[in-house]
Amino acid sequence: MANDALELLMQLLKEGEFQNGDSMACALAFVNSYLYSIADVDARRLIREDILKHHRLYRKVAAYQRQVRPGPGLSDAPVVPKIYWADRHRTMELESGVLTAKYYAEFIDRIEVLEAVHQLVVDNRLGEGPTAGLETLTRKGIAGSHFENLFASNTANAPGLLFNMESAPVRLNDRDGDGIFDTEETAFRTDPGSIDSDGDGYSDYWELDHGYPARDASSPVNVFAFDGVVQNMSDAQRAASPAGDSKAKSEHFDDSEIQGKIEGDRMLLTVRYHNDITQNKMRLHSFAIRTPGQDYWVQWGNHAGTVWHYKDYKDFVSFGGAGLMEATLTGAEFSIPLSHFNGAVSFEVIYYAPGFIDGKEQIVADASATISLSAAG
Repeated sequence: MANDALELLMQLLKEGEFQNGDSMACALAFVNSYLYSIADVDARRLIREDILKHHRLYRKVAAYQRQVRPGPGLSDAPVVPKIYWADRHRTMELESGVLTAKYYAEFIDRIEVLEAVHQLVVDNRLGEGPTAGLETLTRKGIAGSHFENLFASNTANAPGLLFNMESAPVRLNDRDGDGIFDTEETAFRTDPGSIDSDGDGYSDYWELDHGYPARDASSPVNVFAFDGVVQNMSDAQRAASPAGDSKAKSEHFDDSEIQGKIEGDRMLLTVRYHNDITQNKMRLHSFAIRTPGQDYWVQWGNHAGTVWHYKDYKDFVSFGGAGLMEATLTGAEFSIPLSHFNGAVSFEVIYYAPGFIDGKEQIVADASATISLSAAG
């Protein structure tokens, strides 16, 4: 039986497209092996040519990252994120089960297009500072949704998917449960026994995922954050909810407890659930936040967030979502800057969970009890 991944790896080694101590050559060989296994002779030739071009692009991206920003980059990542970065396909057509050169050229991302995207990043200085644009375009690949399909799919295995959370061949150790394997924590010099190495309230996963240093308690400052790593807050206000009180019959978020507190210039909120929300395809979290002068609706959904004035739904700020962690959330943690509440110092907060009622998607299928928070004193 042919070993397609090994054949592609040997092609890279033969042409000198590898770097000692760097697993990207293995990642490229692995992620292209499926395409290679179903390709005809002409498509295989294109794959062998493109895998060399892709490694040359990788070296450009890695060098650019080292030039414009400190800290770990793509070249420092373990092999699994590199496999995800190297993936160039989601859907494609075949002829009698065979990938032809025609369909390879039509459905597989062209290296020339990826080169052009990287040049846009360089020309427009998108890599200077922690930006979502850099994270998507250079550090992690072209489409953020690729990660969920490759490594965190809740669906059964399908052609093109490497594995899902249940069928992963190896489970690496993650002592603190923050989504960063212990081997990666060693590489990043974060604490494998703490989900928040610098104690700034943002998990190591969220900070690394959004381009912030995970060992600097002074960064970030005054930013929205939606995190899947829920931390205990001993001095928080709490409101518990009984199991099974959601009106939704499917895709529901049956919250068990909401916690909240004011910490410095931000509001911290956490939500835990009775049920396993990783099985849900919906991604929506909403808070009604009432202040003496104005009511607000804060909502995260579709990988991004928005704050509206509650009565007229005037959109006045948008912000990033949870990123990669969103596919495997078992709880949710939110950080909201107080600067968006027009100087208010007292707040009443209600969490609203979505779900399907009678086959229709509803934003409000379950509501928590109210917690009261104060920034005074």
